Amino acid sequence: ASVIDPSKIREYHTELTRSTHLAGSRRNNQLAQYIANKFHGFAFDSVELKNYSVRLPYPDEDKPNVVKLFNGAVNHTCRNIEIPLNDFENNNPTTPLFNAHSKPGTVKASYVYVNYAQKADFKLLQDHNITVEDKVVLARYGKIFRGNKVENAAEAGAWQSSCSRI
Repeated sequence: ASVIDPSKIREYHTELTRSTHLAGSRRNNQLAQYIANKFHGFAFDSVELKNYSVRLPYPDEDKPNVVKLFNGAVNHTCRNIEIPLNDFENNNPTTPLFNAHSKPGTVKASYVYVNYAQKADFKLLQDHNITVEDKVVLARYGKIFRGNKVENAAEAGAWQSSCSRI
């Protein structure tokens, strides 16, 4: 029986993160096969890949999401491509930014910044009599899963949410 070699973890991580792999994409399928092959090599008792039919949102390069913040005039337009943070990101294609966790359409509403959109962030706003009801909330990227940010915003009464590396 084979054992997992801890010295190979960097190699595995590099392979898994070297390029974009949206769920359902060809690259994502290649990585699933890569992992299954590794698991077979580690002598797992059973390794099985299953196909699922799910509805997944994808960015539309012809009609990208546009988020503009107005205060009488446009005072901020969100990017649809992240600024590369290092040479690796600069030399590897990324997925255009898109708001995968909100319903489509045009939203015109006031907005509220909600830090990381954690439940504690909404509680702090509430404690200061700041409501997000029927507003667009803007959240920082990180700390919790993006889908939980949307869920927390919806529970607090927000109309729409957007997440970004601010």
